[in-house]
Amino acid sequence: MEFITLDMLLSLAGCVAIVGIVTQALKIYFKKIDPLWLNFFVSIVVGFIRIFVLKDFSASGIILGVLNVFVIMFAAAGGYDTIKTIVSPKKEDK
Repeated sequence: MEFITLDMLLSLAGCVAIVGIVTQALKIYFKKIDPLWLNFFVSIVVGFIRIFVLKDFSASGIILGVLNVFVIMFAAAGGYDTIKTIVSPKKEDK
């Protein structure tokens, strides 16, 4: 049984899951780097690995791959914030 597979790179949900997991793991070691920047760098790596897995080296494939990096990054960051809010909601002072 495998946790992360190459097939996960073929879907947005798979890429977002990989970026979220790797970013959370790396936050432990890179405490001085803002987590959003770390998320961005991991998204770039995953995005380019995705281009190589798809083997789409045409101009449109590379451009769409680069644009997908931002979609993956925003989805991973938003997903983490949503889960964090659900698990530990902020209590309003009254």
